[in-house]
Amino acid sequence: MLALHRSLSVGYLRLHPTRAVLIVLSIALGVATLVATRLLNQSINQEAPEAVNPMAKIADLVVMNAQTGVPRALVEEIRKAQIPGVRDVEPIVLGRITLPQLDEKGRSVWLFGLDWARQIRTRSLGSGEDNRSPGSGSGDFEIHWLHDLSAGAGVFRIVWDRLRGRIPVLAGSKLAQALKEKTPRGDTSYEALASGKRSKLSLLGTVRFSDLHTLSDDNFLVMDIGDAADLIFPQRKENVSQINIHIEAGAASQQVQQRLQEYVGDRADVRTLESNYEAVRDVTGGLELGFDIGGAIALVVGLFLVYNVLSVSVAERRHDIGILRSVGATRSQVAALFLGEAAFLGLVGSALGVPLGWGLGWLTLWPLVRFLSEIIVPLGQLALPLSPSLMGVALLACVCTAMLAALIPALQAAAEEPAAAVRRVPPSRRLRHRLLHLFSILLLVLA
Repeated sequence: MLALHRSLSVGYLRLHPTRAVLIVLSIALGVATLVATRLLNQSINQEAPEAVNPMAKIADLVVMNAQTGVPRALVEEIRKAQIPGVRDVEPIVLGRITLPQLDEKGRSVWLFGLDWARQIRTRSLGSGEDNRSPGSGSGDFEIHWLHDLSAGAGVFRIVWDRLRGRIPVLAGSKLAQALKEKTPRGDTSYEALASGKRSKLSLLGTVRFSDLHTLSDDNFLVMDIGDAADLIFPQRKENVSQINIHIEAGAASQQVQQRLQEYVGDRADVRTLESNYEAVRDVTGGLELGFDIGGAIALVVGLFLVYNVLSVSVAERRHDIGILRSVGATRSQVAALFLGEAAFLGLVGSALGVPLGWGLGWLTLWPLVRFLSEIIVPLGQLALPLSPSLMGVALLACVCTAMLAALIPALQAAAEEPAAAVRRVPPSRRLRHRLLHLFSILLLVLA
């Protein structure tokens, strides 16, 4: 069998290298599209839910109402109700604001509104010191103050900022550095745009959340929950974005969720982390489906190209096929000859297509991030990890696609009558071949 491959397949490919290159390129492009779309799907599916709500990750349950927010009064109601299994209740205001002084069109950053009076009640406010907070409703965090806020100095500075109409804020370290580079030395006042309204901010220090998702990339501001509600919910200042619920160790999450839902009624939804992520994936599902369809179409186009080239190849090699059949080659051997040729070309094309798809994914990633940032939520740095399983699936899928495309030409070659093929008598189109062609074309169109 190897001798047949060397004499017929390898010899033909050497005489017609352009056709071999065409098959390899068509398969490589199909593999590249498949790999790129799968990588983008994985990246979006993994990162988008946490990008939409990075503060949800640090809670066991989330009480929220995506349409109007949650009444802040509900926080005290839940605390006073002492629902079994509930350890901590923390209101959060979550939204996006724009800092006009950063970038050409302004930079969109996360705004987290926390109950500062509760969070730093026992915190010592020394100049430049790292102050750590133990686990709370907003997770572990540490603050580095830019100025001396100890004793009366801290109160005076905050009151003075308030009198000047400035909102005290903390920033992620990278964002604070970017603001510092854009403003005069020593100036810690900045402008923010939210809900069509401009506000003045006063930077007090930097903050780092140990549990905050990496997509925030320190690109966030933190302020008192009341100030954040004024910016994010200007018409509903008594509302918050969500209420983070931490449950006691050993408590059953599902039972606590059920008790909470019964208590809050139709005022809000009580979600687990997984259900919150699923709600976001419903939004990105259409985009992922589009990627999947694009990858499938690329494979179908490659299948057509392989089929056409191999059909021409069979027609040109009818005489050689007739000689092989005359000297004892079986129909299965002839069919295996063409299927093996397709599998080899498919393997070469797949090997080229995998790295090409990884590169195509990176080229597509940044335009996609900008697009999603405009219509859904700003995203940070996304990764495209090329796993061995994805490479294996791509190789297997495309080799099988090449062999499927070669199936009809291989069966035609195996069905050749030796005498007619040697005498170069034009082949007769059998009814079953016509039906097989029609069925294959219909199947490809439907695919």
